[in-house]
Amino acid sequence: HGPWKQVSVGAGFTCAISKSDQSVYCWGLNDSGQLGRPTNPSAPTEANKSPVKVLGIPERVVEISAGATSVCAVTASSNLYCWGGNSDGQLGNDTTTASASPETVTALLRNTKSVSVGSRTACAVTLTGASFCWGNGASGILGNGASLNSRTPVQVTGLSSGVSQVSVGQSHACAIHNGAAKCWGSGAFGALGNGLSETSTVAVNVTNLASGVTRISAGSGYTCALKGTAPLCWGENRSGEIGDGTS
Repeated sequence: HGPWKQVSVGAGFTCAISKSDQSVYCWGLNDSGQLGRPTNPSAPTEANKSPVKVLGIPERVVEISAGATSVCAVTASSNLYCWGGNSDGQLGNDTTTASASPETVTALLRNTKSVSVGSRTACAVTLTGASFCWGNGASGILGNGASLNSRTPVQVTGLSSGVSQVSVGQSHACAIHNGAAKCWGSGAFGALGNGLSETSTVAVNVTNLASGVTRISAGSGYTCALKGTAPLCWGENRSGEIGDGTS
């Protein structure tokens, strides 16, 4: 099915966009329908050791993001489709029912620029530069001032325009807003980068990253960003995640 245009790894499964037909193919674990279709009618949750085409996306796909048990895909028409596990509403379709078929996120119809899927939470950037999140809301990871789950996208407070990228980690999320790094959710280990270890249900400024940030990635208790050619990291460092030669 290759060569491949993009690949994204979830928890025990992988999805990729094929350059040849610009469709999504997934392989590996399928216990929540994360492969995008039942691979065996008699055993619909059986794992698949080779790529299978995700059915039900009627247009070419330009970006994918895999989480713990779910996947979201952005299409050329700026539509957003999600499938797989949905225990906390992370498919964004106003249900908590898992789906082996891609479901349209109707709230972001023809208005999705990019997407990031975390453990049980997903966030997207719209064509107008706003950031929306949905799914598990623990520790304020939805960024809307609350810590409740949402089965449909809710806007991140203060990020109604100017967002170029969003990244969802284990229990916090970060975005680039007008060139500045901002994070929200669990502040454990200093993952929000604001000098504190407290949870924030709204986006806070990352210290010393008020401009020039081009990429950001939120992990499990830590975050890294790219400013110019310099990678900068903060948060948990028990295994040397920060990359400064210490733990």
